Amino acid sequence: CTLVLQIGQGGNPKAYYRRGHARAHLGEFQGALEDLRASAAASPSDAGTRKELARVEALYREHREKEKRSFGGLFAKMSQQEKDREEKEEARKKALAEQEAKLEQERQKKQAEERKKQAEERKIKYEEEQAAKKAREEEEEAKAKETAEAAAPAVAGGGGAENEGEQLAKQSAEVAKPPPEAKPPVVQTEGRWTPMSFTPPPRTAEQEMQAQTQEIIEKLNKGDGTGPPRNFKQMASVTQEPEPVDYE
Repeated sequence: CTLVLQIGQGGNPKAYYRRGHARAHLGEFQGALEDLRASAAASPSDAGTRKELARVEALYREHREKEKRSFGGLFAKMSQQEKDREEKEEARKKALAEQEAKLEQERQKKQAEERKKQAEERKIKYEEEQAAKKAREEEEEAKAKETAEAAAPAVAGGGGAENEGEQLAKQSAEVAKPPPEAKPPVVQTEGRWTPMSFTPPPRTAEQEMQAQTQEIIEKLNKGDGTGPPRNFKQMASVTQEPEPVDYE
């Protein structure tokens, strides 16, 4: 039939009919329908052609329904598998996100603990530095106070040497002070009192030594410039300035 149609008898309704009938038996329903429709168009009054066309159309519809049922189940199964795969992927991504969030939380917690530890260490170091600084200040203040207390006698009252000299002179004067001379007894004659003649006893060697010591101390304590300087003011007054040097 195909050869007849190729030779040139394209309008032969029997050739289309027989080839359409053969294609329908082979399961080529689309080709069979094309040939039967061409035969019916070439011979509209042929009832057999119309009957065969109706039969093949029914077979083709049945084939389509069957194919749809078969592939529909396959598509549904594939769709379910795809859905399951997507759910598994979503669960995997969710578990991974939860694990990453947990690791991030642990990392932040560790960083917070490290910052807290560093802050405590800085606080302890600062307190130790402040304590050491306070101890140094107290030590310097105590040293300054001792220095001031040691320098106070030299400043007050014109110098410590002068005060010490005066105290030494006073003590020596008290030691070297001669005993009071005995007053002559008084006798009453003719209604009045008349002192009797009295000769003081001679001084002993100890009294002579005390008198000489008192004399030396009085000379040392003189303020007229004849004695040695007793304070810084007198030292400054008796110290001579050096002669100027001509550097030219």
